[in-house]
Amino acid sequence: HREIAEIEKRIQKEDRGMLLRAYILSVTPPERIDDSLRSADDWKQDGVYFLHEPDCLRQVVKHALMPTVHPG
Repeated sequence: HREIAEIEKRIQKEDRGMLLRAYILSVTPPERIDDSLRSADDWKQDGVYFLHEPDCLRQVVKHALMPTVHPG
């Protein structure tokens, strides 16, 4: 996700309307990942969604369709 964000910044120098988003759909539940300090919102902010959640795909589509406001 960080690399995609950096690529997006470079592209937006030429085209401010360009938006890149990347998602990871994990089959491993968050409690089995050795990062217990992260909240569900932290994972989502990084584009990581967990397939064990009943509305996982709905959350991804909702996020993908959200408008993003670019500064400047």
